[in-house]
Amino acid sequence: MVEERDLRESAETWLLIESDEVPEQWSRRSMRITVIRLAPDEARRVLSNDHAAPLIGPDYEELAHLVAGGLSVSEMSAQLHLTPRSVYRRLARLRALFGVATLSELATKLSRLGY
Repeated sequence: MVEERDLRESAETWLLIESDEVPEQWSRRSMRITVIRLAPDEARRVLSNDHAAPLIGPDYEELAHLVAGGLSVSEMSAQLHLTPRSVYRRLARLRALFGVATLSELATKLSRLGY
């Protein structure tokens, strides 16, 4: 248990909670934040003050979400309005980018990154 004296001496104390759970008396002091999981290469670029662009472009973003969700290639092609061959080509690029060999490995990796 933190003693009252310890709280008075601290410079700042932050509380991270869901925005819909903020008590009314604190709502005016609350601020909206976004938490983003980064791929290792993205994190290295951010920490080295390099350009912090996303690892994959917007055209691959939706595919990454579908892969992480465990959809089959035929389901992905239907949702993206692409031919299965186009989906297979994009999946090959994503597998190369993330250094994995199979769709299952790619799904696991993307899921861990929050896609």
